[in-house]
Amino acid sequence: FERVRIVASGGFTVAKIEGFERRGVPVDAGTQVVRLLDALAPGVTRFAVHVHARSGRIAAAVRDQQVDGLTPRGADWLPQAAAPARQQVLPGVAAGVGERLLQVVAPGDSDAIVKIRLVTDSGSFAPTGLDVLEVPAGSVAQIDLGPATDAAAAAVSLDADVPVTAGVL
Repeated sequence: FERVRIVASGGFTVAKIEGFERRGVPVDAGTQVVRLLDALAPGVTRFAVHVHARSGRIAAAVRDQQVDGLTPRGADWLPQAAAPARQQVLPGVAAGVGERLLQVVAPGDSDAIVKIRLVTDSGSFAPTGLDVLEVPAGSVAQIDLGPATDAAAAAVSLDADVPVTAGVL
């Protein structure tokens, strides 16, 4: 079985998925189970998903598929994030025009203050106006690093006062 918990972006709000916390989702050996997160938690725009196997092993994957009405806008497989820690490094943020959405999750009971640095071939720096992110406990906060990564690929270095986890979309 797997148990899924979805954390919403609105302050201390945790979106409950009916029955998931109690029963979990049965996954038979050699099979897969697909769940549409937007259907399970309507109105929640940012997700942090924790998958836990009660027994056996499980490989979880998240596919972010964007549509505009009936027109597909693209899809991405999201990598697994590192376990919550006070320091995180997110490599592989590509250069170029467009959004680079850093999403940070504070899964514990304390708000997080996160210092952000970008590491490029020419050194590291705190992006002007994007150097600190406040994340309420039990929520997901987002900031667009696009303006700071237009010219060069970067890694994102995070230093938080409490354990956090993060990803870049």
